[in-house]
Amino acid sequence: MSEDGVQVWVRHLDARESARQTVRALLADYLGIRIESIGIREGPGGRPGLESGSGDFSISHAGDVVAVAAVRQGRVGIDAEFSDRSLPLAAMARDHFTAAEAQRVTESACPGEMFYRIWTAKEAFLKAAGLGLGFGMDQIETGATADGGVTIQSVCGMASLARGWSLSHQERSIDGRRLVVAVVNGPQSSP
Repeated sequence: MSEDGVQVWVRHLDARESARQTVRALLADYLGIRIESIGIREGPGGRPGLESGSGDFSISHAGDVVAVAAVRQGRVGIDAEFSDRSLPLAAMARDHFTAAEAQRVTESACPGEMFYRIWTAKEAFLKAAGLGLGFGMDQIETGATADGGVTIQSVCGMASLARGWSLSHQERSIDGRRLVVAVVNGPQSSP
């Protein structure tokens, strides 16, 4: 997938592959440089970044799957989660989402799908903005689109902090399991 200048890879890792080496190889190919030239640094809050400053990337792990998003300009965040409907999704929504979002989950024709769309959107945004999960998922408010999608509406109750950020979702089937992937792309500076 390549939307808004964002390159996304989802890789199923086998026992011989390391996520770190896979990420470095993907980024080297994307940037057109040798893998040995890829330097990854740890930024504020543990957010990974390229030492060269020649773009931005984000990583998400879901079991034996690694998802990577990269951009040449701006910030990017990615989250990938396997849909597990055996979890208490309504309770998790009440604990981590705004009241309106929790209501959207319980009233949705497909509550599990809505839960994972909201969850992955929030986590991808927190990664892109460099805020981390400790910031609080309930501080990011999402809205619904006419086609059942999700948008980032506000941060800490301020719509202005959500402007300039785009969100896209995709779903994949991996070994018969449904993987929900959200990518958030935004300006160079975080809110």
